Amino acid sequence: SLQLKTGLPFKAGDIVNLKKLDQGLENLKRVYAVDMQITPASAQDKELTGYSDLILKLQPLQKFNFNLSVDDSGNQDTGTYMGNIGIGVNNPFHLNDILSLNVSHSLDDFNEDLNRSYFISYQLPVGYYDLGLSYNDYQYKQTVLGGNGPLLYHGNSQQANLNLSRVISRSGQHKTSVYGKLYHKESQSFIDDIEINVLHRRTSGWNLGFQHRQYLGNAVLDGSIDYRRGMGVGARTAPEENITDVYGNHLPVEGYSRAPLWSADLRYTTPFLLLEKPAQYRLNWRGQYAPKILVPNDRFYIGGRYSVRGFDGELMLSGDNGQYLQQEISLNAPIPNTQFYMAVDQGWVNGRNSIPGQRYLLGSVLGLRTYQNSFYLDAFTGRGLIAPDSIKKDWVTGFSINLSY
Repeated sequence: SLQLKTGLPFKAGDIVNLKKLDQGLENLKRVYAVDMQITPASAQDKELTGYSDLILKLQPLQKFNFNLSVDDSGNQDTGTYMGNIGIGVNNPFHLNDILSLNVSHSLDDFNEDLNRSYFISYQLPVGYYDLGLSYNDYQYKQTVLGGNGPLLYHGNSQQANLNLSRVISRSGQHKTSVYGKLYHKESQSFIDDIEINVLHRRTSGWNLGFQHRQYLGNAVLDGSIDYRRGMGVGARTAPEENITDVYGNHLPVEGYSRAPLWSADLRYTTPFLLLEKPAQYRLNWRGQYAPKILVPNDRFYIGGRYSVRGFDGELMLSGDNGQYLQQEISLNAPIPNTQFYMAVDQGWVNGRNSIPGQRYLLGSVLGLRTYQNSFYLDAFTGRGLIAPDSIKKDWVTGFSINLSY
């Protein structure tokens, strides 16, 4: 069938290759429970001597997956509490493919100050290749006081991505892949019905990178390196690239929208014993380097649950270059499938678009994670330890609740 031809990177009559077999099973297991057997071909047919039959028994996974979540990851201006509904369709075109749709919406005041997003993605594996398409639409609005009454500050952004990756090496201990990506995004902001032209952005570009996973005994190491570059096709010159004074004279550029950008990620997880109790250590590092100065959207930001925990994320530090390091130890709790965790995070920014004396954060967090059947909860409290005066170091709390089916 076409499904097996696209999912398996080999054909009838090929010599058995365990790496190709692993890749094919990985593709099929996206949408099936797979039982595999390799048996000698019929002894009655001498032409098949030395050949084997690959027998695959495929049990389809459920056709639809549903996900419902609530958290407090939003911001005070457009809504702190966020709700998300996700729907996944397994094998919609019988090609081992997956179609996903997610809708998120602020819950504080459903029809007033809000942020709302829609995300749709499609993944199709073909042998060693994986094709991905995605589209995201984001909208927000906020009512602010003006001199003659309330003003509606609102905006929107859209982004479309086309990704293609290929596994170039794999074994029982590692997997390495390379990828390319094309993207196009646009954003606009308004006060009432008047557009703020300096906030109108439209960019296009491409990414190249590689990803690697390595199993080190019971430990797992994941790493990636990405290079991104903007293009002129379908793009709009950023205001920071064309600044003039009142006389029309050009002033120094404050940021390039097509600037090259390097980024890297490293994640490491390993189990160990702490006071003779099972524990786990997690490390998560991310860094960014830009040879040229960047526009605000591309700069590196730290402070908040997704970078340096212990801060509320309402105000952040930024720079053209930066990195953060999260280190966490978790302990198994008496309740099954539950862990207590503690972490210390730190982050740095630098470059022309950073502020001297405001380039470093250190934060801490204590929390609990539990997974019971289809229910997942993550709740934490944290506090900033080192920060400039512009960033609050008060205690913060957060949570995320997820139900899946």
